[in-house]
Amino acid sequence: MKFNVIAFDLSRPLIVGTRSSALAQWQTNHVIAALQRAAPQLTFETRLIQTAGDKDRTRSIAELGGLGVFTKELEDALLRREIDLAVHSLKDLPTDTPAGLKIAAVVERADARDALVSRHGVGLHQLPRGARIGTASARRSAQVLAQRPDAQIVPLRGNVDTRLNKAKTDDYDAIVLAVAGIERLGRAVEITEYLDVEIMLPDPGQGALAVETRAGDDFPWLALIHHAPTFAAVTTERAFLRALGGGCRTPIAAYAEWRDGALYLRGLVAAADGSRVIRGALTGDSKRAEELGAQLANTLLQQGAADLLNRSNEISKPLAGKRILITRARNQAESFAEKIRAWGGEPIEYPTIEILPLEDPRELDNALAHVTDYDWVVFTSANGVNAVDERLRAQNSNWGCFARGHIAAIGPATARALQAHNVHVAFVPTKFRAEQIALELPLTARQRVLLLRADIASDELAHRLEACGAQVTSIHAYHTIMPIAGDLDWNTDAITFTSASTVRHFAAMVSEIPEQLAVFCIGPVTAQAAQQFGLRVAAVADVHTIDGLLQTMRDYYNKSNS
Repeated sequence: MKFNVIAFDLSRPLIVGTRSSALAQWQTNHVIAALQRAAPQLTFETRLIQTAGDKDRTRSIAELGGLGVFTKELEDALLRREIDLAVHSLKDLPTDTPAGLKIAAVVERADARDALVSRHGVGLHQLPRGARIGTASARRSAQVLAQRPDAQIVPLRGNVDTRLNKAKTDDYDAIVLAVAGIERLGRAVEITEYLDVEIMLPDPGQGALAVETRAGDDFPWLALIHHAPTFAAVTTERAFLRALGGGCRTPIAAYAEWRDGALYLRGLVAAADGSRVIRGALTGDSKRAEELGAQLANTLLQQGAADLLNRSNEISKPLAGKRILITRARNQAESFAEKIRAWGGEPIEYPTIEILPLEDPRELDNALAHVTDYDWVVFTSANGVNAVDERLRAQNSNWGCFARGHIAAIGPATARALQAHNVHVAFVPTKFRAEQIALELPLTARQRVLLLRADIASDELAHRLEACGAQVTSIHAYHTIMPIAGDLDWNTDAITFTSASTVRHFAAMVSEIPEQLAVFCIGPVTAQAAQQFGLRVAAVADVHTIDGLLQTMRDYYNKSNS
């Protein structure tokens, strides 16, 4: 079957969005090749897009927010019409497609199984007692522990190549990952054991690729690569997951295959430690794939899966029922709010600080024009990175001027903001606060330091660097003001402060603060400012980052509930 594509505008290539990993690019090229075989008139351009899961390769997917961390940015690009198609690993897609988008095609599925890769060259049951097995998946962890309760699960993140390379080190006795990814990268020879689905039931959608488009776009040639049997199978698997309401924190697995012209669906819900595994299976008509998935989910819920899910939610939703006030600037509050929601809390945004461009940027522009004159350039916030980026764009310049210098960042968020512009960060202190930079920055006498900071920041860091023998030029990168105070609903359990300035502005914006309100601070300087205004500080983050602040709140509420 061929569609006439002459009616489509072929004057420009179709832009296909993909992640930048080798596997994601292989998958995208695989889809493009299939489309070119089906419709030779079409031309394509690939656009690489970094997702949240690509930018942060240290925390687990669950900690980053679960399903969607590898797809949201691609979907946003579709909605902004920056790309025409997006290619995803189907297992990464949330079960609810965003408004305005649709899954337009699912290509034929590869091997859906998981594989064990071991430096010992043996299978799961032959590994030494107490074997260290690497995975960041709750589903894989639970099923490994169900088979090998003696095993130690070791967190493992990174792209497929990175994980396979880690499997060769003494840190792991084995790792578990999807067969399809290994085979697509041509590294199947490294597989020690293909894990049967009776031992390791896959993720819903594992091994399948999806092409996502805007809902209003009609690309009939996508039907040429759409594989209806795979689509029916993954539809019933995803319906099973949706009916259970599970995500990356809950050990849920499902796999559907064709038997005698019907769909045979297997599903599983497990305790995180593998001590209890509830399994079930149903056969049904592929035309009623959604109903089949929901029916099996209901069966497992009646068999005790509801208890396992509730227990998992208690563990994975430590902020459940808590209304938490965020005082960060509005442009920084969104990601913090998303993480609070992912942990079950309800974020209440009440910005006490607003970030604005400088009214007179000439001093900053001059510093950027002579940035190569400095031995070190120190960024004290991601806001500073954004402000510099705006000025570089205004001057028709780019970040290449930073290539020859040593760049320091106050913490990981600032470092990630710089790395997004392909800037090499040479230094991040062990504790993410300004005074730690002065203690640890590897300065030699009379080195020149450019310090880029907020206009309301204290001069303490500059003075400490000068005390170390540095010649410091301190430049305001952006302007900070207190916004107009709005009405505030005090039906709130906690308030978070991420800087001393958010504390000072908050105290100026409200008349009084209820005593029962728990106050959480990102670091000791912020906590000191809160205490000066008479606030009762419940806890201070040991790691002075947003994630450290979230961890502190989780520990606080877990302790208070125990």
